[in-house]
Amino acid sequence: MKIKAHPATVQDLDQNGHPILHKTRTATRITKANSGSTLSQRTRMPYAFHNGRPMPTVIYGKCNHSLPIEEMAKIYQSYEKKVPMTIFTRSQDRSRERNEVPGCRFRKLFGTDEGEVIQSTQASQQNQCVGLTAFIPERDKQVTDPKIYVEQSIKRGGHEKIIIHELAFGGQIQTDVDYVFRGIGDEHPEFGKRDLRVRIRCVNDESFETYMGGAGYYGYDRTEHAMMNRAMLDRGQAYSLQKSNWGDESYQHSVTINPADLRILLDAKRGNEKDRKQGVTGEVELLRLCMHKVLLSEDGRGVGDFELRIIYKP
Repeated sequence: MKIKAHPATVQDLDQNGHPILHKTRTATRITKANSGSTLSQRTRMPYAFHNGRPMPTVIYGKCNHSLPIEEMAKIYQSYEKKVPMTIFTRSQDRSRERNEVPGCRFRKLFGTDEGEVIQSTQASQQNQCVGLTAFIPERDKQVTDPKIYVEQSIKRGGHEKIIIHELAFGGQIQTDVDYVFRGIGDEHPEFGKRDLRVRIRCVNDESFETYMGGAGYYGYDRTEHAMMNRAMLDRGQAYSLQKSNWGDESYQHSVTINPADLRILLDAKRGNEKDRKQGVTGEVELLRLCMHKVLLSEDGRGVGDFELRIIYKP
C-alpha cells in the first residue's frame, strides 16, 4: 500500500488538554483529570507544567510508504543510498528466525522509550501511543526529509506480520520534539494499533558510531559449497572469497585446506573398516568453515558471516 505523502502538521496542545509526555526517563501515566481532585505531590508531572512554561509542540507526521519489508527494500534500493536500509524497532528479539527475510539486506536498531505506553486521562484507545527514540548523526540534521524507517508488529491469525513504514517529516527534522504518527505503533491485543510517538536526537559522529554498533545486520551472510573429487582431495584446494559486492571486487580472502587434513577427515567420515572396503557411494560433508564478520555492508562495515562447506563427491 502506497500512501501519498503530506507535509507534517504542527499542533499546540491547549492548557486544558491532556499532554503527550516528552521526557523518556520520566514518562508516567496521568490518571486524574477534570475530576477536581488534587494530584499527589509524588506524581511526576510533564516538564511543561513547571514554572509556567508554554506547553510543548507536537508534530503530526505522515508515511510515504507502508509495505512488507521485501517491497520496501526494493524502493530503498532505488534511492541508491550508500548505507544499509536502517529500521527502528521496538522489538527486543534479535533472532534470525524473526528478522531474516530472504533476498533482503538491512539493519535494525532495537530500543524503546522508557515510558512504554503513554496514555491520556481519557481511557480511550485513540489517545494511547507508544514511544521510540531514534538517533541520527549531526551531519544528517540538515537533510531534508531523511529516510527513516520504523517497524510495526501486527497480529494476524495468531501469527506476527511485520510492516515497515517510511516516515515523512515534511522538511528538515526538528530534534528533541515529538512526532506523532497515527496508527503505526505495534498492535496491542486490547488497544489495537496504537499511535507511535517518535523523538529524533542528534549525536556527534563518535557517539553515533557507538550507537550503530548495537545494530543487527540481516541478509549479509553467505554460504558456499565446495565440491571435491579424489584428485582435488589429493592435491588440496584453495578457495577465494570475494569480500563485498559494494566495493573493490578484487579484494578477496583466500582459504587453503591441507590435503592431508582432508584425507583424515574423509577417513573419519567413512567410519569403520567395512565401510572403507565398500567405498563411499554418496556425498560426504568433510568440513564447515565459518569466518565471522568478513563480508561488508554498503557502508563498509564488516557484518556478514561466510560459511564454506567442503563436500567430497566420489
